[in-house]
Amino acid sequence: MIYKISLILLSFILIITVIISIKREHKKNNRVNKDWSSYIISQIDSDTRPLFKKIIKDYFDDREHKNNFQYSAVNFGSGSGREDIELINNGWEVLSIDLCPESFKVIEKNTQNSKGKSVFFHGDFNSVKLVKKYDLIMSFFSLPFGNKKNLDEILKNINNHIKADGIFVANFFGEGHDFVKNNKAYGLSSKELLMKLLNNNFEIIEFKNNTYYRKAFSSEGKKIKWEVLEVIAKKQKL
Repeated sequence: MIYKISLILLSFILIITVIISIKREHKKNNRVNKDWSSYIISQIDSDTRPLFKKIIKDYFDDREHKNNFQYSAVNFGSGSGREDIELINNGWEVLSIDLCPESFKVIEKNTQNSKGKSVFFHGDFNSVKLVKKYDLIMSFFSLPFGNKKNLDEILKNINNHIKADGIFVANFFGEGHDFVKNNKAYGLSSKELLMKLLNNNFEIIEFKNNTYYRKAFSSEGKKIKWEVLEVIAKKQKL
């Protein structure tokens, strides 16, 4: 009898523990979404990133559009949507991936009556199922906020769905980044990132390790250390 009561009590404690854990995670996710929503709203009028401008200028501006050919792109972590909006309004088809619904609202609002096409996926990076090959796959300041254990699978997914002459552009955080030191994101050494890219059949076009000091994503607060690994790559030729 005492044994049965102990089992029932233990089960009850486990259920309560799970419920509390779920509520905490839900509260955390709501806080994160609120923080990202505030950031997205604050960045609506910002210009597109220099690395994005570079790859468009260097790899896409001079390509011929034949038979109404339409470029296609994926953005792993659309955020403020500035790059997505730029592409869609210039006739691209863009798959925008983000956990924050505010991102999609901004993109949709700023691409009405455009000649491009927008597709949205609300979820994390490793759960998205790509179904075609793309000209451009990009990710700016987003992948390091995921789970480092999933990076190889994400890179494999990207490589499998990029065209033979397509471009993969992204930035990652180095191990010296303050976000990494404060356990807000994961970091990689230059060697570790290069090996992951090569092991997942990427050919490196450009690779840079930049260190600088500036404020975090919001405009408030003190400057932090940024160690950013910039990558431009393409699929290895078989």
